[in-house]
Amino acid sequence: MNNFNQWKDENPEREHEDEQQRQQQHQQQQQQQQQQQQHQQHQHPHEEQTDAKAVAAVAAAAAADASRLKERSGSTGGPIRHHSSEENELSHNGRPISGTKRAAQNRNAQKAFRQRKDKYVKDLEATAREVVHLKETIEELRAENLQLRDYTLELQGKVIALSLNREREGERVPTPPLSFNK
Repeated sequence: MNNFNQWKDENPEREHEDEQQRQQQHQQQQQQQQQQQQHQQHQHPHEEQTDAKAVAAVAAAAAADASRLKERSGSTGGPIRHHSSEENELSHNGRPISGTKRAAQNRNAQKAFRQRKDKYVKDLEATAREVVHLKETIEELRAENLQLRDYTLELQGKVIALSLNREREGERVPTPPLSFNK
């Protein structure tokens, strides 16, 4: 590796030429892609034409790549510049977003997320309270239902006992119903 660095220091023109070759290759690739797209459009005229936004996005990305390559090589063959990831981020319309704007968007997104989360938690807690209340109501109604059944059975038993007593005495008594319907 030291030999490479030494060679690099001794041959700055060669490094600049290599970077220019890479730029030219990149531009040639872009031109080939555009030619292929045009060729496909001419071959298949009955198919839907390519979306203008997609073509514009490809062209914008290609221009951004070319400008980044140009910046990296520098016009004088100077040191390569490194870009932060924030500089390369694009908004929904394809424009670069500044770091402060990105930070503001992140803060707003985090705030909105916290608000949605708080609302969800409050709704969940309210639902849990309602479930607990409904379970208590169900238990109260079950207990009342059991009491009423016991009372009904007790009364039916008394009616049967009275009717048996009256039959023994010779009176005719109607039979009580087996179930009560309202």
